[in-house]
Amino acid sequence: MKSYFLFGFLFFTVVSNAQKRFEPEKPVATRLSEIPPTFDGLTYNLNNKGSLLLNAQNQEVQGSRYLVNGWAKGKVVLENGTVNQSAYKLNYDKINDDLILKVDDTHFVEVDMSSIESFNLIDSSEKSYSFLRIPGSKSSFLVEVYKDSICSLYKKITTKFYRADYENKGLYEKGYKYDRYVDETTFFMKNDKEGFVEIVNLNKKELRKLTEIFPKAKEYISENKVTPDKEKYLTNLTIYLNKHS
Repeated sequence: MKSYFLFGFLFFTVVSNAQKRFEPEKPVATRLSEIPPTFDGLTYNLNNKGSLLLNAQNQEVQGSRYLVNGWAKGKVVLENGTVNQSAYKLNYDKINDDLILKVDDTHFVEVDMSSIESFNLIDSSEKSYSFLRIPGSKSSFLVEVYKDSICSLYKKITTKFYRADYENKGLYEKGYKYDRYVDETTFFMKNDKEGFVEIVNLNKKELRKLTEIFPKAKEYISENKVTPDKEKYLTNLTIYLNKHS
Protein backbone atom coordinates (compact mmCIF):
# COMPACT_ATOMS: atom_id res chain seq x y z
CA MET A 1 0.00 0.00 0.00
CA LYS A 2 1.35 3.47 -0.86
CA SER A 3 1.25 6.41 1.50
CA TYR A 4 1.54 10.02 0.33
CA PHE A 5 3.14 12.95 2.11
CA LEU A 6 4.49 16.43 1.40
CA PHE A 7 8.27 16.89 1.48
CA GLY A 8 9.29 20.52 0.85
CA PHE A 9 7.60 21.29 -2.46
CA LEU A 10 7.40 17.65 -3.52
CA PHE A 11 4.83 14.93 -2.89
CA PHE A 12 6.21 11.50 -2.16
CA THR A 13 5.05 7.92 -1.91
CA VAL A 14 6.67 6.09 0.97
CA VAL A 15 8.52 2.87 0.22
CA SER A 16 11.37 1.10 1.98
CA ASN A 17 14.24 -1.19 1.14
CA ALA A 18 17.03 -2.74 3.20
CA GLN A 19 19.36 -3.13 0.21
CA LYS A 20 21.28 -0.63 -1.91
CA ARG A 21 19.74 -2.29 -4.96
CA PHE A 22 16.00 -2.84 -5.18
CA GLU A 23 14.11 -5.83 -6.54
CA PRO A 24 10.36 -6.30 -6.93
CA GLU A 25 9.97 -9.66 -5.20
CA LYS A 26 8.95 -10.68 -1.66
CA PRO A 27 7.36 -7.57 -0.11
CA VAL A 28 7.37 -7.51 3.71
CA ALA A 29 5.26 -4.94 5.56
CA THR A 30 6.83 -2.74 8.24
CA ARG A 31 5.47 0.22 10.20
CA LEU A 32 5.30 3.88 9.19
CA SER A 33 6.11 4.89 12.76
CA GLU A 34 9.69 3.73 12.18
CA ILE A 35 10.33 6.80 10.03
CA PRO A 36 11.32 9.82 12.16
CA PRO A 37 8.88 12.78 12.00
CA THR A 38 11.68 15.08 10.73
CA PHE A 39 15.03 14.68 9.02
CA ASP A 40 17.63 17.30 8.08
CA GLY A 41 15.33 20.01 9.46
CA LEU A 42 12.53 19.21 7.00
CA THR A 43 9.09 17.98 8.01
CA TYR A 44 6.46 15.98 6.20
CA ASN A 45 2.96 14.58 6.74
CA LEU A 46 2.19 10.86 6.77
CA ASN A 47 -0.99 8.97 6.06
CA ASN A 48 -0.99 6.67 9.09
CA LYS A 49 -3.15 4.10 7.29
CA GLY A 50 -0.32 3.35 4.91
CA SER A 51 2.49 0.82 5.12
CA LEU A 52 6.06 0.48 3.91
CA LEU A 53 7.45 -2.24 1.67
CA LEU A 54 10.72 -3.91 2.50
CA ASN A 55 11.86 -5.77 -0.60
CA ALA A 56 14.24 -8.72 -0.53
CA GLN A 57 17.04 -8.65 -3.09
CA ASN A 58 17.50 -11.56 -5.46
CA GLN A 59 21.26 -11.92 -5.85
CA GLU A 60 20.87 -13.92 -9.08
CA VAL A 61 19.26 -11.07 -10.99
CA GLN A 62 21.36 -9.61 -13.82
CA GLY A 63 21.08 -5.94 -14.69
CA SER A 64 19.11 -3.48 -12.61
CA ARG A 65 15.85 -1.55 -12.69
CA TYR A 66 17.76 1.43 -11.27
CA LEU A 67 19.91 3.91 -13.18
CA VAL A 68 23.04 3.95 -11.02
CA ASN A 69 24.75 1.43 -8.79
CA GLY A 70 24.30 2.77 -5.28
CA TRP A 71 23.22 6.40 -4.91
CA ALA A 72 23.63 9.74 -6.65
CA LYS A 73 23.64 13.43 -5.78
CA GLY A 74 21.04 15.52 -7.51
CA LYS A 75 18.69 18.45 -7.90
CA VAL A 76 15.08 18.73 -9.02
CA VAL A 77 13.34 21.55 -10.93
CA LEU A 78 9.58 21.81 -10.35
CA GLU A 79 6.94 22.95 -12.83
CA ASN A 80 6.80 26.35 -11.13
CA GLY A 81 10.56 26.84 -11.60
CA THR A 82 11.51 26.08 -7.99
CA VAL A 83 14.89 24.34 -7.74
CA ASN A 84 15.22 21.72 -5.00
CA GLN A 85 18.91 20.92 -4.39
CA SER A 86 18.47 17.64 -2.52
CA ALA A 87 20.65 16.97 0.50
CA TYR A 88 19.72 13.31 0.17
CA LYS A 89 20.94 10.52 -2.07
CA LEU A 90 18.83 9.72 -5.12
CA ASN A 91 18.33 7.02 -7.71
CA TYR A 92 16.03 6.58 -10.71
CA ASP A 93 13.66 3.66 -11.23
CA LYS A 94 13.77 2.92 -14.97
CA ILE A 95 10.66 0.73 -14.89
CA ASN A 96 8.31 3.12 -13.10
CA ASP A 97 9.88 6.42 -14.23
CA ASP A 98 10.29 7.44 -10.58
CA LEU A 99 12.95 9.15 -8.47
CA ILE A 100 13.86 7.28 -5.29
CA LEU A 101 15.16 9.37 -2.37
CA LYS A 102 17.10 7.77 0.50
CA VAL A 103 15.91 8.77 3.97
CA ASP A 104 18.26 6.43 5.85
CA ASP A 105 19.73 2.93 5.43
CA THR A 106 16.35 1.21 5.61
CA HIS A 107 13.79 3.80 4.45
CA PHE A 108 13.29 5.43 1.07
CA VAL A 109 10.70 7.68 -0.55
CA GLU A 110 9.35 7.55 -4.07
CA VAL A 111 8.82 10.97 -5.63
CA ASP A 112 5.54 11.95 -7.28
CA MET A 113 6.89 12.89 -10.71
CA SER A 114 3.86 14.87 -11.91
CA SER A 115 5.17 18.06 -10.24
CA ILE A 116 8.68 17.79 -11.74
CA GLU A 117 9.87 19.51 -14.92
CA SER A 118 13.46 18.21 -14.94
CA PHE A 119 16.10 16.73 -12.67
CA ASN A 120 19.81 15.94 -12.62
CA LEU A 121 21.72 13.06 -11.01
CA ILE A 122 25.49 12.73 -10.49
CA ASP A 123 26.77 9.26 -9.61
CA SER A 124 29.82 8.24 -7.54
CA SER A 125 32.11 8.53 -10.58
CA GLU A 126 30.83 12.11 -11.20
CA LYS A 127 28.95 11.07 -14.34
CA SER A 128 25.97 13.37 -14.83
CA TYR A 129 22.48 12.39 -16.02
CA SER A 130 20.06 15.17 -16.98
CA PHE A 131 16.36 14.31 -17.34
CA LEU A 132 13.67 16.35 -19.10
CA ARG A 133 9.95 15.62 -18.96
CA ILE A 134 8.42 14.68 -22.30
CA PRO A 135 6.10 17.51 -23.42
CA GLY A 136 2.49 16.54 -22.82
CA SER A 137 3.40 13.81 -20.34
CA LYS A 138 2.87 13.97 -16.58
CA SER A 139 5.50 11.49 -15.53
CA SER A 140 7.63 10.26 -18.45
CA PHE A 141 11.20 11.55 -18.83
CA LEU A 142 14.02 11.62 -21.39
CA VAL A 143 17.74 11.51 -20.64
CA GLU A 144 19.88 14.18 -22.29
CA VAL A 145 22.62 12.65 -24.49
CA TYR A 146 23.93 15.76 -26.27
CA LYS A 147 22.61 19.30 -26.05
CA ASP A 148 23.39 22.26 -28.28
CA SER A 149 21.73 25.43 -29.55
CA ILE A 150 20.40 24.08 -32.88
CA CYS A 151 19.84 20.37 -32.39
CA SER A 152 19.93 18.11 -29.32
CA LEU A 153 19.74 14.37 -28.71
CA TYR A 154 17.78 12.59 -25.97
CA LYS A 155 16.92 9.00 -25.15
CA LYS A 156 14.10 7.18 -23.39
CA ILE A 157 15.18 4.15 -21.37
CA THR A 158 12.52 1.49 -20.91
CA THR A 159 13.54 -1.40 -18.66
CA LYS A 160 11.73 -4.73 -18.61
CA PHE A 161 12.01 -7.58 -16.10
CA TYR A 162 12.25 -11.16 -17.41
CA ARG A 163 12.18 -14.27 -15.23
CA ALA A 164 14.55 -17.18 -15.81
CA ASP A 165 13.27 -19.35 -18.68
CA TYR A 166 16.07 -21.86 -19.15
CA GLU A 167 15.19 -25.21 -20.72
CA ASN A 168 17.40 -28.22 -21.42
CA LYS A 169 15.94 -30.16 -24.36
CA GLY A 170 18.71 -32.75 -24.44
CA LEU A 171 19.95 -31.96 -27.92
CA TYR A 172 19.90 -28.25 -27.29
CA GLU A 173 19.44 -25.65 -24.56
CA LYS A 174 17.54 -22.37 -24.66
CA GLY A 175 16.67 -19.43 -22.46
CA TYR A 176 18.37 -17.87 -19.45
CA LYS A 177 19.20 -19.46 -16.09
CA TYR A 178 18.70 -16.20 -14.24
CA ASP A 179 16.17 -13.38 -13.87
CA ARG A 180 17.25 -10.25 -15.71
CA TYR A 181 16.51 -6.59 -16.35
CA VAL A 182 16.89 -5.53 -19.99
CA ASP A 183 17.11 -1.90 -21.17
CA GLU A 184 15.43 -0.84 -24.41
CA THR A 185 16.38 2.61 -25.73
CA THR A 186 14.48 4.95 -28.02
CA PHE A 187 16.18 8.14 -29.22
CA PHE A 188 14.75 11.60 -29.89
CA MET A 189 16.31 14.45 -31.85
CA LYS A 190 15.03 17.92 -31.01
CA ASN A 191 15.17 21.35 -32.56
CA ASP A 192 13.03 24.45 -32.11
CA LYS A 193 11.08 23.96 -35.36
CA GLU A 194 10.21 20.26 -35.21
CA GLY A 195 10.27 19.63 -31.49
CA PHE A 196 11.05 16.02 -30.52
CA VAL A 197 11.51 13.58 -33.41
CA GLU A 198 11.41 9.92 -32.35
CA ILE A 199 14.03 7.54 -33.78
CA VAL A 200 13.22 3.87 -33.16
CA ASN A 201 15.63 2.20 -35.57
CA LEU A 202 18.40 3.27 -37.92
CA ASN A 203 16.91 1.54 -40.96
CA LYS A 204 16.43 3.14 -44.37
CA LYS A 205 12.94 4.39 -43.55
CA GLU A 206 14.06 6.12 -40.35
CA LEU A 207 17.15 7.62 -42.00
CA ARG A 208 15.01 8.93 -44.85
CA LYS A 209 12.70 10.56 -42.32
CA LEU A 210 15.68 12.21 -40.64
CA THR A 211 16.93 13.68 -43.92
CA GLU A 212 13.49 15.11 -44.64
CA ILE A 213 13.30 16.80 -41.24
CA PHE A 214 17.00 17.69 -41.01
CA PRO A 215 18.22 18.24 -44.62
CA LYS A 216 21.88 18.53 -43.58
CA ALA A 217 21.67 15.00 -42.16
CA LYS A 218 21.73 13.65 -45.73
CA GLU A 219 25.36 14.69 -46.15
CA TYR A 220 26.46 12.98 -42.93
CA ILE A 221 24.47 9.78 -43.56
CA SER A 222 25.82 9.44 -47.12
CA GLU A 223 29.41 9.68 -45.87
CA ASN A 224 29.08 7.65 -42.65
CA LYS A 225 27.75 4.11 -42.46
CA VAL A 226 25.42 3.24 -39.61
CA THR A 227 27.29 1.53 -36.76
CA PRO A 228 26.00 -0.97 -34.16
CA ASP A 229 26.47 1.72 -31.51
CA LYS A 230 23.30 3.68 -32.23
CA GLU A 231 23.92 6.27 -29.51
CA LYS A 232 27.41 7.11 -30.76
CA TYR A 233 26.23 7.37 -34.37
CA LEU A 234 23.33 9.68 -33.50
CA THR A 235 25.51 11.78 -31.18
CA ASN A 236 28.02 12.36 -33.99
CA LEU A 237 25.14 13.19 -36.35
CA THR A 238 23.77 15.71 -33.86
CA ILE A 239 27.19 17.34 -33.48
CA TYR A 240 27.47 17.51 -37.30
CA LEU A 241 24.04 19.17 -37.61
CA ASN A 242 24.99 21.84 -35.10
CA LYS A 243 28.21 22.62 -36.94
CA HIS A 244 26.73 22.69 -40.44
CA SER A 245 23.24 24.12 -40.00
